[in-house]
Amino acid sequence: MQLHVCASAAYARELGLPRTVDELSGHRCINVRTASGRVAEWEFKTGGVSQKTVPRALLTFNDPDLVLQSVLDGEGIAQLPAYQASVLLRERRLLACLAQYAPDDRGHYACYRMCKQLPPHVSVLLDYMTVRIRALDLSSSI
Repeated sequence: MQLHVCASAAYARELGLPRTVDELSGHRCINVRTASGRVAEWEFKTGGVSQKTVPRALLTFNDPDLVLQSVLDGEGIAQLPAYQASVLLRERRLLACLAQYAPDDRGHYACYRMCKQLPPHVSVLLDYMTVRIRALDLSSSI
C-alpha cells in the first residue's frame, strides 16, 4: 500500500505545495486520529532513512473519509493511502506532492483462523484481493 501526500487543485493554486518534508510546517495539514486515540504519524523516506512525523494540523479527524473530504474541499493537505486516493489522483481531483520522499509500501493484512489447509473460498478471496490491491496501488503511481 502506497502513501501519497495530497492536496486539491484549489489548495495548490492558493498556497502552493510543499517541496520538502520540512516545508510541511508552513502548510495547513490535516491529521487522522486512530482508534487508539493517538494522531497517526506521516511516514517518509529521506536519503534512504525512514522518518515519521506528526505535522502541526489545523484539522484532525477520527474518520479517514472526513480527512479525504476536507482535502477535496481545499481545507489542507494530508497523507492518504493509495486505495483512498488513486482514483482521485487519476481524475486530477487530487494532486500529489513529496513523491520523492514516499515511504516504502506498507502491507495489507488478512486475518483468518489457522488450519492445516485453507478452505478454498478463503484462498480464492486472498488471491483475488492480492491481485486487485496490487493493481490499484500500481495504477496510482505518479
